[in-house]
Formats: sequence, C-alpha cells, structure tokens
Amino acid sequence: MKKNQPNSQEKIKILERELANSEEKIAYMAGHDYLTNLPNKFLFKEILNKTISRLKRNKQNMYAAVLFLDIDGFKTVNDSLGHEIGDLLLKAMATQLKSCVRASDTVCRHGGDEFMILLDEIKKKDNAAIVAKKILADLKEPFLLKKHEVFVTASIGIAIFPNDGGASGELMKQADTAMYFAKDKGRNNYQFFTSELQDAPQRHLMLEKCIHHAVEKNEIYLNYQPQFDLITERVTGIEVLSRWHNAKFGEISPTEFIPLVEESGLIEDLTEWITKTAYAQWQKWNLPESKLAINLSVHQIMQPDFPARYLKFLKLMKIEFQHLELEVTETLLMQNPNLCAQKLKKINRAGIKTAIDDYGTGFSSLQYLQLLPINKLKIDLSFIQKIGKDKNSDAIVISTISLAHSLGLKALAEGIETKKQLDFLKKHGCDQGQGYYFSKPLNAKAMENFIKDLS
Repeated sequence: MKKNQPNSQEKIKILERELANSEEKIAYMAGHDYLTNLPNKFLFKEILNKTISRLKRNKQNMYAAVLFLDIDGFKTVNDSLGHEIGDLLLKAMATQLKSCVRASDTVCRHGGDEFMILLDEIKKKDNAAIVAKKILADLKEPFLLKKHEVFVTASIGIAIFPNDGGASGELMKQADTAMYFAKDKGRNNYQFFTSELQDAPQRHLMLEKCIHHAVEKNEIYLNYQPQFDLITERVTGIEVLSRWHNAKFGEISPTEFIPLVEESGLIEDLTEWITKTAYAQWQKWNLPESKLAINLSVHQIMQPDFPARYLKFLKLMKIEFQHLELEVTETLLMQNPNLCAQKLKKINRAGIKTAIDDYGTGFSSLQYLQLLPINKLKIDLSFIQKIGKDKNSDAIVISTISLAHSLGLKALAEGIETKKQLDFLKKHGCDQGQGYYFSKPLNAKAMENFIKDLS
C-alpha cells in the first residue's frame, strides 16, 4: 500500500463528509434564491409561521409586519438594458433592502422583481410605515450597474399580524393585495391592507381582460385641457388626457388603467389611437400656433422599435410633426435617462417638441436635464397648489423657472387654480400655465365652444 493513501475507513469518512456537505447545499438551495442568496418564498413562509406561533404564545402585544415590494418599471430595465443588468439590479436591490431592516428581520425574494420583508416583533404598526418610507427614500439614489445609472421606484403593500390575519398565507396574500393598491395609486408609495381591498386582485384581473376591448367598445374617450401664455393669455397648447369608462366598473382612474395597458402590450396601439383621434379634433379647432400635447409612456419609449414605429405612423396619418409636443413624466424618465435621451433625440431631430411632465417629483439632476433634448419643464401641480402657503414650495417654483430659462427652456405651471397663484407665476417669469383657473379638462364639443368664446 502506497504512503499517504487513505485507508478504507478514511475513505468512508471522506464520503460521509462529502455527503453531509451535499445535503447541506441541497437544503440551502431549496430554501434560498439562486441569484440574490436571499431566502425564497418557501423558507420565508416557514420563518413567518414560526414568528406567528411565537407571538401567539408570548402574548406580549407585539406585532409583526409583512411587506410585499414590487419594483416599478423593472420590465423597462430588462427590455432596454438587457437581462444581465436586470439581474444586477435584483442583487443590488436585495442588498439595499437588507440595509433597511434589523438583523432579526427577514428579507426574501418572492420571485421575479418581487420581494417580501418580515418585520419581527414591532411595538407599533407605524414601525412598518417607517421602514417603507426609508426604502422609498433610499431608492431616490440611482444604482450604478456596469456604468449604467439605473433609477427605480417601488410599490409596497403592508399587512399586520394579528390585525390582518393569523396565518402566514393569509398575511402574504393581504400584503400582495395592498401592493397592487399602491400600484393603482400611482406607484412609488406604500399602502396598508384594509378590508376594502379584499376584491382588488379579482378587480385587477377583470380590468386586465376588459382593457383589450376598451377602444373597440368606445369605452376610452379623450378630454382636452388648454395651455396658455401667461402674459398674452393666448392658447399655446392643448393637452390630451385619456379616460376610461367601463360598463361594469364605471370610471377607471388613469393611474390604474395605464399600467394595465402597459402590462398588456397595448400601449403603442393606444398612443397611436389617441394621437390620431386628438389630431383630427385639433385640426377642427383651427389653432395652428398651438401644440397638441400627447403623453408618452416610458414603457413605449423603451420598445426597440421606438421611435421608428411612431414616426412611421405619423407619416401614414399625415400628421405634421411640428404641431406635436410629447410629454414624459420625470419619475419614469429617470428610470433610464441615458437611453431615453437617445430615443428622444431622434424625436427631436424629426421636428417634434418634448416636455418633462410633473417636474420636481423625480429627482432628476442638472446633468440629465442637459443630456435630455427637451423644450419645456412642466412644474408639478403639488408645488403650484402650495404657493403662498409653503416657503419651500415657493422656492422650488422660483428656482425651476430660473433653471428652465438658464437652459433655454420654457416653464409651464400645472394646476393653476387661483389668481394669487397666477400673479406669483407672472411675477417670477413663468412662461405658460394650465389649470382650473383657465379651464378644467373638456370633451371635444365643450373644447370647441371654449375656443369660440375666446375669439
């Protein structure tokens, strides 16, 4: 027998160790996500079950909270930057979430772009809101992924033990339901579960089916809101606002149905229908010096065939490019500013103006404003409504107007409702405005009468 060769007993011990290691690895893999190394939903449910049992035994008036988090716009990141960057984002998100909770809490990857968090033994329900706010605040900073700055937001649903249920499956379902409600409320926010939300998932599924036939059933309709030069009070633009009245559910908020349109892959078809319908109306109103303002979804911008498909459609419909102004919300624009800039430059070169909508809510930097080929900043109505009531809002409005002018852009104020707001904006040089002070959104016939009254 050669020296240093293991004998039969040693071989058995080596095999036993290898077997034990293999079993440990298999057990670990069964309970953990392969990409992020976080617990998966099966292990999470086990941990939650143990937490519930312990809290029931101890009876110390302590709560537990389940947070269900979905990354807003993750599909856009995957489609525009590729799955490698998408995977890096998921790993970075896992690290970020762990930094927002205690060592005694549990973060899991539920699947896809969804995560769940268990807050173990909290004294007050509001502690869960504090964590949710911290997560949303931290997400204001971009992730740097292979030289790409990626901005994302999140929608978070919260369920509380024992208030919202006494079983793990029930709590996870309630948190998921609350998350969908957060999405319907406009994303980038958190919502607690309430009994009124019980039917939310069923409603979501039903609306998902209905949206496919909404245009052909004439359920989608358009309203129009005029935009004015604040000095001459001349109409400078007409913003097009899509609305949905469903036969079963009644009026559906755009914050609820636009994400459905995006998820169903209908956003390009809907935008083309809106553009064609609105342009036909605009031509009847004889406002050649005004722009027709169409809202674009960033999901549409990130499609590989944008803007080629949209420009081809405009040519086919004989829609003159110089009469359009495309609006993109700042929050969505910041999800991928570099790629958005590339796409919007092609739009700009074709002769179509572009504007950032809801400016002040998306934390864009001066660097990106210089990068983006935009012509106008639309100051978010939340700041306009606080004019004269909040010094910070006043300062933001003044600085935004100044910033726009320094970059050679127009500044438009959204949501003007009072003469006091109008006078403040005029004083500080705001170029344009819209809001109930001038006119609420109107249907096509009412808009026609409004324009006649102006002349």
